[in-house]
Amino acid sequence: VFNGLASGVVVCDEGKGTFEALRVFENAGPGVEVCTGGDPDVSGCQIRDGKAQGVLVHTGGCGSFRKNTLAKQILSAMEICTGGNPVFEENDIFEQKLHGVFCHTDGRGTLLKNEIYRNYGSGVEMQTRCTTVVQSNYIHHGHGSGVSCQDDAGGSVEDNNIEKCYGANIYVRCSNDVRCTGNTVSKGDLEGVHVCEGSLAMISNNNVNGNRLAGVLVDTDADPVLEGNIIRDGLSVGLQVVNAGKGRVSKNDIFGNAAPGVEVATLGNPVLEGNTIRNGLAEGVFVHDDAAGRFVANVISGNDLAGVKVELATTSVFEENDVCDGREQGILALNGGVAQFKGNDVHGNRGANVE
Repeated sequence: VFNGLASGVVVCDEGKGTFEALRVFENAGPGVEVCTGGDPDVSGCQIRDGKAQGVLVHTGGCGSFRKNTLAKQILSAMEICTGGNPVFEENDIFEQKLHGVFCHTDGRGTLLKNEIYRNYGSGVEMQTRCTTVVQSNYIHHGHGSGVSCQDDAGGSVEDNNIEKCYGANIYVRCSNDVRCTGNTVSKGDLEGVHVCEGSLAMISNNNVNGNRLAGVLVDTDADPVLEGNIIRDGLSVGLQVVNAGKGRVSKNDIFGNAAPGVEVATLGNPVLEGNTIRNGLAEGVFVHDDAAGRFVANVISGNDLAGVKVELATTSVFEENDVCDGREQGILALNGGVAQFKGNDVHGNRGANVE
């Protein structure tokens, strides 16, 4: 099915059908278009080199798409919008000129066990009230973000392996109903997870490791929940909260990062409770430049520099933390750093426990 002046295959008006082992290429419209109750079963097809989307599901379309190869479309391999609700499973999705999968404008859908890589936009781009389930996919080597959730996107991002993307591996902007859980988020060129512009995402039980910039970056009034994550072995900061970012951060294990385990700056104001912040190559916690924050019952241990450092007009509160076994000071306040310390246990540090 090739060289058409419109779509290659159209399934609409509650049509069904089984499409197996087709070669669909170089059509001017979508390779496969599903709408108005269409519900096909499409498997084992090669859909490539189109001048629009590989698959477009919209206006109440559904369908099952399994073990297809989708490559080198001018737009996205798969686009879901306006009530489309397909299932994409075990597809090979690579080298689109836009996104691997683009879900927007009240699109739904389930993405399960696909491999999505080397696309020029995001691996999965979610926008404007979409509620997509992104589960158990391998998303890697994208030119943009691995998974991007923007402009009131919703849905869940669960148990995926997301790595080596040029943008943030997971990016959440202006979205309040995104749940990211159980993912491995690693070796990105930018942040592992970036939550910004007022977003209220739930980030839980992820393994975030080896990213070039912050493991998790919270900024510009974002207020996510971070719970039960491992944030480790990054080439920069473990958790960075800046530019009036907030966040409720609990029960995370933050260790082995090259810069501070936790950095709060420029009006950042998170609450950290019950975390372990350990064995970093710099400070355990560094609060500076008009930042605040409340730190309660954390274990801050074995860091190469000060366990806690406050500098330049902070108003943070540290209460009932265990600050111990550091290679320099336990608590270091300097250059106008202001903080309240109440009921902390500071011991076993090689430098002064408090300086």
